[in-house]
Amino acid sequence: MVRKTRCAIISQTRLSRTLTELAHLENATIGRPTLYSEAMAEAILTKITAGMSLREVCRDSAMPDRSTVTLWIAQNREDFSGRYVEACKARAWLMADELVDISDDSTNDYMLRQSKSGEEYEATNPEAIARSRLRVDTRKWILSKLLTVYADKPEPAAPELIDKVIEVIRATKPKAEGAE
Repeated sequence: MVRKTRCAIISQTRLSRTLTELAHLENATIGRPTLYSEAMAEAILTKITAGMSLREVCRDSAMPDRSTVTLWIAQNREDFSGRYVEACKARAWLMADELVDISDDSTNDYMLRQSKSGEEYEATNPEAIARSRLRVDTRKWILSKLLTVYADKPEPAAPELIDKVIEVIRATKPKAEGAE
């Protein structure tokens, strides 16, 4: 006859209790939402239009994981990818407005310092100025990628347009004698 130790009996009891709890949770939803719904899509797009990044939106446990949303974009569920692009453009225009606010904000550009003689004087705060410059430069770089209005260089022509130009040039070019 095999004797059960006290630990084995406790482990078996816990396993039985866990299996019973799992049976009750069979129909319950656990975790983040993964199914596409128009209401969820609108909530995500509204937050992005308001200036939040997809990473920020998906940090909320009530929202789907970022990989789920990117899957919806790739699958273009109910034109979700087109609406996502438009929401990102709206967010980019908000970011452009922030450039002026950041540039005009001189709140921490100066700080009080004390000289060796004990007198206080106002001096520039290079850390705050560098941080503001970094914030502006980062936003300008992102805007140059998202909105062609802010790009340093014009967008290259689409390959179809280049092919069409080459075709027109070949059609109008006089044929050389003896060549076909």
